[in-house]
Amino acid sequence: MEPLNDLVVRAQAGDLEAFGRLVRATQTMVYAVAGEVLRHSSMAEDAAQEAYQRAFRRLRDLEEPAAFIG
Repeated sequence: MEPLNDLVVRAQAGDLEAFGRLVRATQTMVYAVAGEVLRHSSMAEDAAQEAYQRAFRRLRDLEEPAAFIG
């Protein structure tokens, strides 16, 4: 798999496929964290989706690609 930082850079340039690959690469972790915090599966799914929507809208503001996960 392509390094996440490379996918972030490509997604920042408007590559929707790269953003989709970022989502697929991180969705298990994002859902697990949301599930631990919310303790409700459908709420965790909603929170994960909202997080990705916000990340997509703010992706170009990210100065350091490694911060996408951090």
